Amino acid sequence: FWSGARRHKQLLVSGTGKSAMVSWSESADAADESIRAAFAKATPAEKMDLARKHGKRSKELAREFAQGLAQEARRAAPRSAALAWELSQSASRLAPEEPEAFPVEELLASGNVLALLAQIGDQTARSRALDAIRSRRDDWIDIFSEQFLREEDQRVLASIFEALPEEKRTDLSRRILRSPRSAPRAFVWLCEGMGSEEPIPAGLFASLLEALRLDEFSSVRARVKEFFDPGGLAVTLARSSSSEEQAREMLDALNRVGGLEEHRRATVREALLMKYPELRAPARAYLYSTAEAIEARRKELQHLKSVELPANAEAMRAAKEHGDLSENFEYHAARQRHEYLSARIASLADDLARARALDPARIDVSEVRVGTRVGLREVASGSERKVTILGPWDSRPEDAIYSYESEFAQALLGLRTGERVRVSDGEMEVTSVEPWR
Repeated sequence: FWSGARRHKQLLVSGTGKSAMVSWSESADAADESIRAAFAKATPAEKMDLARKHGKRSKELAREFAQGLAQEARRAAPRSAALAWELSQSASRLAPEEPEAFPVEELLASGNVLALLAQIGDQTARSRALDAIRSRRDDWIDIFSEQFLREEDQRVLASIFEALPEEKRTDLSRRILRSPRSAPRAFVWLCEGMGSEEPIPAGLFASLLEALRLDEFSSVRARVKEFFDPGGLAVTLARSSSSEEQAREMLDALNRVGGLEEHRRATVREALLMKYPELRAPARAYLYSTAEAIEARRKELQHLKSVELPANAEAMRAAKEHGDLSENFEYHAARQRHEYLSARIASLADDLARARALDPARIDVSEVRVGTRVGLREVASGSERKVTILGPWDSRPEDAIYSYESEFAQALLGLRTGERVRVSDGEMEVTSVEPWR
């Protein structure tokens, strides 16, 4: 009813939503006159809004609007090319047969096109500017790529992405999905368009969780949360987890993240538990280490099993030949050595079964974690130093490399840049967090 009623020639609507004001004029001509009066007193931005809302009332009114907007465009050109372009494009939509008041050649000659694009508020005018750039600039691919990182309108994002060569699209997608905060709206747009047949980028689940807390995503937080609804991207990622270990890491991260409603958290959690029912049992404590330290332990285990143990067995056999075992010192020594070697082999085998190699490329540096190199500044003196948090097999405190099981490392884990902690050396502030390698 309202959609039909508001088209009546005597009815005028100003504003939008709940604050919209409705007035009734004594005639259609009186309504048009009130619009003309408002248009004459309006700012350039208000004139474009009035023209958009009332340009279809009559051809005469549309022509007058177009003329007024064209005049404003010519006046605005010396001080603001972006505003002049918007006004000119608004006029052209009302009177396409008239020449443009601010031609595209003048827009492109006005300076930094990326800065101009950022100042063009109307998405239709921005799209037309991008079309002009593509047809007139040799470096349009670089401009489009940079604008894709900045663009906020979904329709413009889609047109930019489709225009770019496939290789550039792949490169941009990989870059944004790896670092969501570099282009929050583009990240959400890419995730919303991700099909079930596409390869899943590594670390995407962690990126979705990170987007829930980053300030850069405040304007699109509601859209990010929708990924955790039934059938959403987070559920798809949970179902496609490739191993129980990966699924457990996802479950731990999901349980820790803040800002997510419990019903959404439960949806993703259930998807993980359905694929890996073993996750309902307590987790086995993994032992994190560098690949080099793990390889050194493997070599030690192999040496014990293939060299030390057989040699000790031979020593025991030879000692037996000496006669009375009750007073045979060589035999008892070999026997004790055998027990030690067996215990060491069992311990190493168990540790290696629990060992997980740290990958520098997958270390999340948003906070201090295992596998990070941390910059610290002593608050009292201002002196700075770097420490590395690795596993117990890599610990070398004399080289500022600490095991994550140490008291010092435990105090640092979970801290973010700028946060402070009190340790035995005094109060420290975290100045940087980066992968250890």
